Amino acid sequence: MKTSSQDIESGPYRISNVPAVTGAGTARVVLRDASGRETVTNLPFYVSSKLLAQGFYDFSLEAGMPRLFYATAADGYARQFVASASGRRGVWDGLTLEGHAEAGAGLWNAGAGAAMRTGSFGVVSAAVSASRLGGRTGWQSYLAYETGIFGMTLQLSSQRSFRSYDDLASATARLQTGSFADTQSVLGGLAFISPVVGIGAVPGSLWFNARPPKALDRISIGLPLPFDLSTLSASFIHLHDASDRISNILSASWSRGFGYNTTAFATAFTDIGDRKNCGFLVGLSIALGDAALASSGVSRDRNGTNVTVDAVKPLGQQPGSVGWRLHDSEGAAPDRSAAAAYRSNYARVEVGVRQKGRGAGATAEVEGAVATMGNGVFLANRIDDAFAVIDTGVPGVEVLHENRPVAITDSAGRALVPSLHSYQKNKIAIDTRNLPVDADISTSQDVIAPADRAGVRVDFRVRTDARSAILVLTTPAGQPIPAGSQGQVEGGEGFVVGYDGRAWVKGLAAQNSLSIALEARECRATFPYTPRPNEQVVIPVACQ
Repeated sequence: MKTSSQDIESGPYRISNVPAVTGAGTARVVLRDASGRETVTNLPFYVSSKLLAQGFYDFSLEAGMPRLFYATAADGYARQFVASASGRRGVWDGLTLEGHAEAGAGLWNAGAGAAMRTGSFGVVSAAVSASRLGGRTGWQSYLAYETGIFGMTLQLSSQRSFRSYDDLASATARLQTGSFADTQSVLGGLAFISPVVGIGAVPGSLWFNARPPKALDRISIGLPLPFDLSTLSASFIHLHDASDRISNILSASWSRGFGYNTTAFATAFTDIGDRKNCGFLVGLSIALGDAALASSGVSRDRNGTNVTVDAVKPLGQQPGSVGWRLHDSEGAAPDRSAAAAYRSNYARVEVGVRQKGRGAGATAEVEGAVATMGNGVFLANRIDDAFAVIDTGVPGVEVLHENRPVAITDSAGRALVPSLHSYQKNKIAIDTRNLPVDADISTSQDVIAPADRAGVRVDFRVRTDARSAILVLTTPAGQPIPAGSQGQVEGGEGFVVGYDGRAWVKGLAAQNSLSIALEARECRATFPYTPRPNEQVVIPVACQ
């Protein structure tokens, strides 16, 4: 599939803005010189999200009070401050180093790791970390390998925790150590916090340990069938949790595309050590057009059978787009929900309702941003990176980012574009079809590269006072002036005559004189001009 075509200068060249892909593949580069000779080069590659290009880095920092009893009706927070930080840096294209640290609630945890490409076949990664909590220490190791070859993907990973290893999840799970009766009053008797092993359930029911597992091994493989349109995948997970319970879970999935934008899929799993812990899902998804998708399926596990129907239309990025989703699950765990979203020039609005069991609820959400630049204050959709303020001076003009509509200018002729990529080339353009017929514009697009989380002003300098007109030029015999003839308005700009003797000129005065160079002679004419706002002025001119 052809993905890029561009002209290059002599010498070394670089191809940028290639499509995002993952796994192994081969890039076919065709180079054609000035004589028409072609040189074809096949370049194998392997792309992984675990690797950064040389000199690139990313980082994250989280801090605050940890939430207690997450995913329950309780909304309590611990009264202890916790923080975590992560960072990665590309040493070279095939090696990325990373580090991670956590602190708070009496915990200190730090670790380091690396990811390295093994030729063009895969990536191996390894990490170690150590922790200390309440006088107890422990450490954890991690080793993984991923590869893709002949269309097959293979992922292997192994994690081991030693002694009393803890992280923020397990440390904060033990922050609430009140009496069992007090905790029941908060959660309605659903669960409690154990000061020893973390989050559990009421005695006699299923409960679990919040500390990291002692062992977690994963093997997964996926491959497309060469004789069919199907894709198969399988995985095996070995889990030895902190309470010394062991699970060996085997799962398999199948999917196949059919005509009419339809895809069938099936998934099954079982715990080899507990055959009662098994289940399956069989379903069908259909593309409805206009980016909408519907799916239905039947699933069964140890809790019973459920029949599920979903329909969704994602919310687009352009102003005026509408998105929605419907969900209905009937059976052992009834669950029904509906939501609708709308994106305006100023914010994203979403409302939804949900019924689960005997409970019901409704939500409403407004998401946006406030930005200032120059003398303007702008309401816009969420800004995650850089942004630009577009100034046309004309209201109702559609603004495009990389050929996608993203905003419409307000009554002052300005619009904020919130979705730019920092330190990269961003193509910004305006739709000239929405400009007044008497508008004059020097360019309809620009390329900018803003800094990180910074704003850029783009002025397209649209003029509606250009005093322009279309002249219909004729010879003394009444015939149109030949196309390609060059003329000059006295005291103004030159122009070229088009078909049917028409020429567009600007900068006209109340009275004007012009001259046109013909093959055998030069002809002259005078004509008056009266501007008419929002109208294209057409003036017949007989050249003598």
